[in-house]
Amino acid sequence: MTERVRVSGLGQPWVFTQLSEGPRAILALHGTGASSHSFRPLAAQLQGSWALWAPDLPGHGASPLAPGFRPTRQALAASLGDALSTLSIPWALALGHSAGAAILLQYRLEAPGRARVPLPLGLLAPALLPLAGLQRWLFPAAAELLARYPSWLSRLVARSTPERLARRLIADTGSTLPRAQLKGYADLLAQRSHGEGALALMRHWDLRSLTPALPQVQDPLLILTGTADRTYPRPPRATLEPHLPRAAWRSFPGLGHLLHEEAPAEVGAAITGWFLGDALMKVTG
Repeated sequence: MTERVRVSGLGQPWVFTQLSEGPRAILALHGTGASSHSFRPLAAQLQGSWALWAPDLPGHGASPLAPGFRPTRQALAASLGDALSTLSIPWALALGHSAGAAILLQYRLEAPGRARVPLPLGLLAPALLPLAGLQRWLFPAAAELLARYPSWLSRLVARSTPERLARRLIADTGSTLPRAQLKGYADLLAQRSHGEGALALMRHWDLRSLTPALPQVQDPLLILTGTADRTYPRPPRATLEPHLPRAAWRSFPGLGHLLHEEAPAEVGAAITGWFLGDALMKVTG
């Protein structure tokens, strides 16, 4: 059963979708260019055990981007906190994929009383490291250019069908997805508002202040990555481990950036096994 709840924080609306039912509540944040649909395969694996709620980030999927809202990591984290306060759901676990992982960590760093109530966090192919060298400047600059001249974006989509473009973009992440998941991305690409929302997030993306703050995260952490990830091809563990010394790590051979969509059974088992073991023990003391 799917239920949609619209909440508003800082003038910025969020749309949450409940993708599965169960006695424990789990929050799941998608990454740039995706939507709540990306967690459907994982939710199917958790059905009966977890009530998985996945919001669409502002400007993505069903959540519009409010006029004047700048989707920085800090603004999104503050808006998410307001949305979660409105929902008042007792979360047992939270997941963040790619950029969603960075937003989730920012929220936990700023959330009132966070040290008093630890929340196990599962980070899937997390985007926690600043882009290196020239990419740091080209990434937001390209997004700014496309945003200023939206006809370029329309022409890009017009040169290929949304299905073909989705297939090409997903292949570039190192992942291979089933047809149903590819259709979800094709449907998103057909929405001009979604493309503009993704570009806005790219334009304001900056992780330089997040990495030094990571040691302040006191929540139990699980980090899952795929060895075939082409979005973040360099192994992040050696760089991130000094900042997150208490994190548990697991790498999946052959999986790409969208590992939770490629192998939802394996990823779901890793998350629930960790939660029922190490994470729950740390939370309960």
